Amino acid sequence: LGIMSNDIIRGIADTIHSLPVTQFALIVDGTQDVSGTEQESVCLHYVDHDLIPHEEFIGFYAVTETTGESLAKMAIDALSRLHLLLSALRGQTYDGATNVWQILGSTGCN
Repeated sequence: LGIMSNDIIRGIADTIHSLPVTQFALIVDGTQDVSGTEQESVCLHYVDHDLIPHEEFIGFYAVTETTGESLAKMAIDALSRLHLLLSALRGQTYDGATNVWQILGSTGCN
């Protein structure tokens, strides 16, 4: 199951890479699981060749703290694993973590 989900996520990243202009948005939403572990759901939003918008879930990421710096590191790590450049990031949404903008926004991807 894990291998299949990785293939699907890689397919999403490949689709974004294949666009005439690589552009996407990042959506991060935090929640606690039943054990109390803080997890961030990460989604990518992009518009395909046919101008159809897509919002794709790419995974849950456990974080030890919800500071802007910690969440920014997690987001950058998730994007780098998919070889998605911050320079192609066109939008950011963080539920309950607006301080992340101060870190990622300073990279010029706002």
